Amino acid sequence: MTIFVATHKDSILKVKPGYEMIQVGAAINKHFCNVTDDTGDNISIKNPHYCELTAQYWIWRNYTDDIVGLCHYRRFFYSWPAYILKTIFGIPTKMLSERKIKRVLSSKDAIVTLPCFLSKTVWARYAISHYIYDLECAKKAIELKYPDYMPAFNKVMHGKKYHYGNMIICKKALFDSYSEWLFDILEYVENRTDVSARSPYQQRAYGFLSERLMDVFLTANNINYKEFPVIVTDSPYLVVQVFQFLTERIKKYFRIGK
Repeated sequence: MTIFVATHKDSILKVKPGYEMIQVGAAINKHFCNVTDDTGDNISIKNPHYCELTAQYWIWRNYTDDIVGLCHYRRFFYSWPAYILKTIFGIPTKMLSERKIKRVLSSKDAIVTLPCFLSKTVWARYAISHYIYDLECAKKAIELKYPDYMPAFNKVMHGKKYHYGNMIICKKALFDSYSEWLFDILEYVENRTDVSARSPYQQRAYGFLSERLMDVFLTANNINYKEFPVIVTDSPYLVVQVFQFLTERIKKYFRIGK
């Protein structure tokens, strides 16, 4: 089992057994990791547009462990007790253990993030935040290449939640099946889009698309998954956030009073 931790910058982060740091975009940057996404069959050079998906592609095409996964140097899966202790009280806890992952996957197909809930549909929210043409193009690719997936696509796009972050842990066979499907669609979109004139943020189009497309794959294939919370490691815990909020409110009150 290997859960890869995608990172684009050198980090002193220490990960648990079963985890491995992988440098993304290594083809266009100085190497600092033992594992890089620019060896073997790779799309490392596309990292500015594909984000952590260059690591997913590398795992798909070059790795053979029975269980694989992908998370980020700032975002990790946590069990609920560890999540509560860390986010509310700031007590140091560790990411999901190898033992826990294997236990979950003995009865589930995959581990994914808790869903992101929206006030609008996934389609409408994408149109607000990104270039809707890209999602329209992905829809066209599914209509042409995977028509059986269209009911799942429509269900996800008309829904108001999705599993964010391009984070998943599962058996390698499922990871490969998902990756083959995903990159086939993204290649279709990439061949019909030009992101060069967009802002650096909006150039990350294929990473944004995949966050929504993963739910299409999960739904279409009736994947039995378990959701776990995610901790952003450099975010302040809840007590600190509340203190910061109250401090700002007090400062604002006294400024108004003057």
